[in-house]
Amino acid sequence: MKRWRRLRPRCPFAPERGLAYCTFTILRVNTAGKAHMVEFDNPQAIILRGGKEVPVEKTEIEIGDKKVLESRFSMQEDDMCVAFSDGAIHAGGWPDAEFWMAAG
Repeated sequence: MKRWRRLRPRCPFAPERGLAYCTFTILRVNTAGKAHMVEFDNPQAIILRGGKEVPVEKTEIEIGDKKVLESRFSMQEDDMCVAFSDGAIHAGGWPDAEFWMAAG
C-alpha cells in the first residue's frame, strides 16, 4: 500500500482550485497472468474474455480520506482490460495540457 501513497505528489496541481488531484487505473500483470489492479475515482475498468465481461471482485481500501478499489485476479491469453478516463487533461496543472487538448 505504501507504493500507492507515492502517487499523491505526482498529481497535477490546479492553482485556481488550490488542489492536486488526479484519477487513475493501474494494472500490473506478471508473466503467469496474475493481475493486480488499483482504481481511484474514475469509471471502473472491465476485463473481457472472449468478448464477454469477466466479473472481478474489488475490495475498497482507504488511503488517507480517499477510497481506492483494489483487485487481484488471473488473466488469460487474449483477455483484454478496458480502462476508461474521465478527462485527465482537464485536471489542471499539466504543463502541456493545451497541446493535448488541441491534438485531441
